[in-house]
Amino acid sequence: MCAGRAPSAFKNMNEKIMDLYSQVVKERDTKEAVLRNMAEGVMSLDENLVITSFNEAAEKITGWKAKEVVGKKCHDVFTGFDNESGLMVCTPAACFLYNAMKKGENSCKYFLRLRAGEKNERFVEFNCRFLKNGASKYTGAVIVFRDMSAVKELEDLRSELISTVSHELKTPLTSIKSYLQLLLHPKADFEMEKVKEILKSVSNAADRLDRCIGDLLYASRVKSNQLVLNLKHLNIAALVNNILDSYKGKTPKHRFTVKISENLEIMADREQMEYVVSHLISNALKYSPDGGEILIGAKKTDGHAEIFVQDQGVGIPAKHLKKIFDLFHRVDMSNARFAYGSGVGLFIVKKIVETHGGKIWAENIEGNGSRFIFTIPS
Repeated sequence: MCAGRAPSAFKNMNEKIMDLYSQVVKERDTKEAVLRNMAEGVMSLDENLVITSFNEAAEKITGWKAKEVVGKKCHDVFTGFDNESGLMVCTPAACFLYNAMKKGENSCKYFLRLRAGEKNERFVEFNCRFLKNGASKYTGAVIVFRDMSAVKELEDLRSELISTVSHELKTPLTSIKSYLQLLLHPKADFEMEKVKEILKSVSNAADRLDRCIGDLLYASRVKSNQLVLNLKHLNIAALVNNILDSYKGKTPKHRFTVKISENLEIMADREQMEYVVSHLISNALKYSPDGGEILIGAKKTDGHAEIFVQDQGVGIPAKHLKKIFDLFHRVDMSNARFAYGSGVGLFIVKKIVETHGGKIWAENIEGNGSRFIFTIPS
């Protein structure tokens, strides 16, 4: 009878083992699926800080493939800099993980500027949880990290906005207040011509304030893609000459040269295109304080009109050529004889051109000066 029960008992045991194994495999597959599909990067380290696993999100954030990093020490793979001090921390001596372990901590959190793989520098938040055995000996660590570059960019943008607004609004307001205080002084006794001169200065400061506020509101609209195009056939030569009429007699150091075919037309929004050309001409005048030629030209090429504004001024530092169209990006001309801009106008110009289906770029001219070129479908 016992012999008869043995096969049945073994059968039941085998079934339980198979059920248990299936459960373990299912749980393992579930955990692997969760790790694989997480938006956060996850990697595990052993007690020597050697990488033992690296999920897909970690690959996307860093640019490294799991097969390239597993089996290597963390600080041999990553190049990280502390966000506040700027010091390199991914070294055996400075490693924030190693130092946290030395202090007996159970977890740590760091925000680093990270360079890894072939990608550009990223701002990454690391959250580490250390693993210990019963004797409180470290057996490894699990690190979850997130790409915070977009958040950092927004924070920087907010800081730039505050800085720009405070400077650009405060300067004309200070001028207006000073002139009004002068007029309202108890001992003030000015002739009418002097009063008109002071009021003209107040008006100029108010115009600057109005332009600044208008540009900030305009930038907000174009950034949120709220531009509405009223496309019409526009004659480029007529548009440019109409804009240049407003500069006659106001810039004696400069001379304007227009090289545009009289029959060259584009499909564009007149108001927005006037903003683009006016801003580029205004920039050319501002950044060529010693005067010289301002050349405005246009030609037809591959179904587009290529329009440019060229000056003989101070030029653009090479490192700024690709960034000058970014919102609030300013070229520091502190050693020059003029104030640099607010970093709003060229951002608006770029967005207007792109909304029209064109593109814009800048380049330096050999010798001196710079050239801004943009294209618009003709």
